[in-house]
Amino acid sequence: MTWSGPYGPISHLLATQSFEVHDQDVLDMQITPMRLPSVSGTVHFEHIPAEWKGFDVSAQFITLVPSTYRAPFSAKLSADGSFNIDPEDPGDYEVTFNQLRDPLYVRSVLIDGHEVRGRYLRLSDAQSAHLEVFVSGDAGRVNASVSPDPLVPLPEPSVSETCGGRLWPEYQLFLFPDPLLFSESGSSQPIEPRVIRGYKVGYADHPSLQAGAVPPGRYRAVTAEHLWPSPFLVRPDGLTTNEERQWWSAIAALGQPATVQAGAKLEIVLPDRTIDVERLAAKFGMSLDASGSIAP
Repeated sequence: MTWSGPYGPISHLLATQSFEVHDQDVLDMQITPMRLPSVSGTVHFEHIPAEWKGFDVSAQFITLVPSTYRAPFSAKLSADGSFNIDPEDPGDYEVTFNQLRDPLYVRSVLIDGHEVRGRYLRLSDAQSAHLEVFVSGDAGRVNASVSPDPLVPLPEPSVSETCGGRLWPEYQLFLFPDPLLFSESGSSQPIEPRVIRGYKVGYADHPSLQAGAVPPGRYRAVTAEHLWPSPFLVRPDGLTTNEERQWWSAIAALGQPATVQAGAKLEIVLPDRTIDVERLAAKFGMSLDASGSIAP
């Protein structure tokens, strides 16, 4: 058991057994601990830009994030990119890569020689899995300008917002994978697709947003208010109900198709979808307040 920050102590369930005790019983019990799975492998780096001088493989970390709200497991890479994580817990994991500085992304993952869809894998009892992770440095970037809805007047910002340098509205950019995938075949839990969130870099009458380190591929881009934070976009237990899947799909369907090329910058103009998002929330029996939370 070790301390793991916001998740509390890391603990591994090694054995479990139920039994019943009666009067004057004498029980001889023997519990055999199960062998927990372990993960080893190598991270291969591709397309590292020449301007990244001094890029150090041994300063990078690979992380396996559980599909439930438990502490992730990380390992620092060796100089040759190899790593070992032992022990793990059985279950579903997402492979992520914690770069310290540079915009890297996981291009593909092989487990025991077989490529998995996305970055998701499942570990079983007593399994020793070997991973080959291919990480690339040729991510794209999306710069989005927001075209406000001319039929909706901008609300007057409050004094605190004006003095604090914030001007309403607070637009947000989301890139949904196209097609939107939810679960891995054979997975015990639904796995949410990776949604890339953009950040605001402009204000006032010409709001602009930016998403960096975007893996090449097809997306649907949406700009709206009140999309973050939202329990329908991130949940601590990592699970997705059928209603939430419908919500995700409905939001993604509002998006404008966008294709991100490797190492390229995409400039797009997106309409304000705030009203559409609020109508969808009402359709699902919810209301979005100005803080971004969802109320029944």
